[in-house]
Amino acid sequence: MKEIIALKNVSLDNWLKNYHLHVFEGEIVCVQNISGASLDALMEVIGGSRKPDKGCVFVDEKKATGYNEHMAKEMGIYALRFQNNYGKSLRVLDIVLPLLPPWHPYSKKKTKDYIGRYLKEEGIDLSPDTPVWKLSGTQLRKLQILRAGLQKARLIVINLEQEYLEGKLEEELIKMVEKMNRKGTTFLIFSCCYTMFLKTASRVQFLELGRVTGEWEEMPENLLERLRQGSLFYKRSKEKVRFPFLGMYDYEWDAQNSFWDYLNRVRENNADLWRRYFPGTVLPEGDVGYSQGIAVIPGDSKELLLDNLSVGENLTIAAGNRVNYGRTFIINPRLCKKLAEGFCSRYQLPERMEELTNVQRKILSIGRFEILRPRVIFLELPYQGISLDELPQLHRYLYSLAEKGICIVYFSQSMEMLQENCTGIIRTRNGLSAKIDTFS
Repeated sequence: MKEIIALKNVSLDNWLKNYHLHVFEGEIVCVQNISGASLDALMEVIGGSRKPDKGCVFVDEKKATGYNEHMAKEMGIYALRFQNNYGKSLRVLDIVLPLLPPWHPYSKKKTKDYIGRYLKEEGIDLSPDTPVWKLSGTQLRKLQILRAGLQKARLIVINLEQEYLEGKLEEELIKMVEKMNRKGTTFLIFSCCYTMFLKTASRVQFLELGRVTGEWEEMPENLLERLRQGSLFYKRSKEKVRFPFLGMYDYEWDAQNSFWDYLNRVRENNADLWRRYFPGTVLPEGDVGYSQGIAVIPGDSKELLLDNLSVGENLTIAAGNRVNYGRTFIINPRLCKKLAEGFCSRYQLPERMEELTNVQRKILSIGRFEILRPRVIFLELPYQGISLDELPQLHRYLYSLAEKGICIVYFSQSMEMLQENCTGIIRTRNGLSAKIDTFS
């Protein structure tokens, strides 16, 4: 097979470390990673929008000097960014029609009918008149994949963020990729969802914190079960764990479901375990950041922060009337300033929101609940968006919370990360059963 693109010893801003990748014609290659930050960086390098700090890009087995977006598309390499920025005036018809082979319709109605039939044949059940801005995440992905195919793409690179996929549409997306692959299009798929393209992929590569941890050309029959058990990753050393954190690992957890619902399922089905590790905590119905004794920090910490407020206001907003004048949602400015100054000084944070780095935003999102003195802090995908150089700062902060008696719980689908950082791991299968692994 002919090699389309290769990355050799590529490093980029601590998102990628001596990374390597080869993609050959006719393949469906999946790169799996629990943190989307490294995948975003990799997408930019392959798409030509970002030059690596170190290493080389090869196209058609030749070093691609001056590789950029224009050169990538000329060589048939399309890195798709699924951002719906088409505006409100464009319809599906307007997106697809200019790329179809020339033909001579007799009327607007015949044109719409033709486009409708074409879309349906390609697995996209949409009206040609549908405004593009109204499309769901998966529908937009399918449309943009079709556009790339119509532009004679040799290699289509897709970054699938699990939260944008919707039930049966996920299956439709897989079928579309398989159909185009049979016609000769090569695919490189980035995903945090290990199962999605497991059966379809020619090859699967596992990427963890910017480094390759494993790659399989022929998928083992028991791969899924080995992923559940974490046995695909390196074995933990017998050295004492640095951080007294607890890990929760659930390979079959569906990211489309509420994390609060998942925790409720764990509590209901594992009452003894819940009483042992999380005594005196209450889980409410619905999605909230804080309940009695429990704080939940989502993987994307941006969800908890408001950029139009100051650091101090973001810190105190979760506390409500505990730090105000007695009037709901009116924050005491003096206390706000005092908290902000103390917090920023203690953890070396700037006072302006726009100056915060990714790890500092993560720390701030945790800090807004720290002042409520929770018994347990759950961190959903704790390393999402965090670079390798930023990890020590996050670890120091979390360790300081653990020293105060707060139970820190990592929730991740990366067994390797949990084995590296946690004193114990609670393994569940969609929250229905649990097994405890402890390390000395």
